[in-house]
Amino acid sequence: MAIQQYGSSSYIFGFSDTDANTIAAATGLVPQEGSIDKEAEVTAEGKDKFNRTAAFVMDDQGKKNLQLSGYISNLSLYEAAMGVTFFYNGLVYIVTATGKAIKKDDFLMGNITAVNYSQITSAAKTLVAA
Repeated sequence: MAIQQYGSSSYIFGFSDTDANTIAAATGLVPQEGSIDKEAEVTAEGKDKFNRTAAFVMDDQGKKNLQLSGYISNLSLYEAAMGVTFFYNGLVYIVTATGKAIKKDDFLMGNITAVNYSQITSAAKTLVAA
C-alpha cells in the first residue's frame, strides 16, 4: 500500500510495511506500536571511604531496548521468539521477552522486548550448551 504525506515533512512516519513484515517474519508479531530506550551498556563508579560515589564513567555507545506491541500473525513463530534475532533500522535486535494480551472480541495481541548491543552487528549465533 502506498502512503503519501502532506503538509510538513519534518514529521516522520512510524513503522513501514517493510519493517513490520521483517519483524513479523522473524517473530510472528506484526508491530503496531513501539518504543526504543537507549542506556549506557558499561558503567563504573569509584567510591570514597564513606561509600559515596566520587567518580562515575559510562560508555557513549550504549544499548537499545525495543518494546513492541501488535497483533500475533503466527502463533508458532511467536511462541518460539525468545532468542530470535531481527534487523530494525539497520541494527540487530535479540528478543529477550514476550507476552500475550488476550481480549474478548479482538484479535490475539502480543508484546516483545528486544535488545541491541552496539558491538553485536551480526545475527549469527552459536550454541554453547545444551
